[in-house]
Amino acid sequence: MVMVNHQESGDVPMMMCLGAYFGLAHNTTWIMDEMFRWTPFGVPSQWHNDFFSKEGNKEVVIKRIKKHFTTTYFERGLKWLIFYPEGGYLRNRGERARNWAAKNNLPVLYNCCLPRTTAFIALVQSFRGEVTEVPEQVEDIIDVTLMYKGPRGSLSD
Repeated sequence: MVMVNHQESGDVPMMMCLGAYFGLAHNTTWIMDEMFRWTPFGVPSQWHNDFFSKEGNKEVVIKRIKKHFTTTYFERGLKWLIFYPEGGYLRNRGERARNWAAKNNLPVLYNCCLPRTTAFIALVQSFRGEVTEVPEQVEDIIDVTLMYKGPRGSLSD
């Protein structure tokens, strides 16, 4: 399971290149926002059976994730999962995430957002065998932190 913080749109192709470099592309499922479904990388992601998430009722989101992993990920014998637990770009979610953190007495972060946990919890339940008959093991959780220069850095930095 690979969790990546999300700074800007260049993060996705960077992770795709790393996956291709290490030979993981055909054994990987991505979780991405529904808005990317019809983008240049979203169409092949549909053919690849990646998961497209949309905000909404928490219970509906959890059911969709569990169903997808039961019918796609485990059946295809995939080994890698890449997702962005922040749920979006820092520039779009930063202020809202900071307000939420302050309201809930959590650390206020400026260079990344606190993770959104609904998808992560559903994934952990799936891998524990709470959804499928045969629990899969998560051998590693890899936390990738992408960094750019300055408070509004870009991939070109």
